[in-house]
Amino acid sequence: MALDSAEKLSAYGDDKFNRVVDSGTRATRRLHLDAFPTRIHRATATTVLKKTVEALKFLERLDRRYVYLSQPWHVTRGNKLVPFYKWVDGL
Repeated sequence: MALDSAEKLSAYGDDKFNRVVDSGTRATRRLHLDAFPTRIHRATATTVLKKTVEALKFLERLDRRYVYLSQPWHVTRGNKLVPFYKWVDGL
């Protein structure tokens, strides 16, 4: 499936959308995320996950009662348990 062209309909979006999304690349200006759902792929998901981890680490530094993922949370990678943050860093 390929997207030949994309045009924002007048009923959708506003000035904020135009400020955030580059119409030439169809990606957000700051994080370079795809703005059109048909173009979202692994790299977009990885970027979103890494930015989410940055926010979680910030909250963890403020107070571990908000979020505490450094020690207790692991994910399965193959046959091994890997700490969540280390797994995200390895993406």
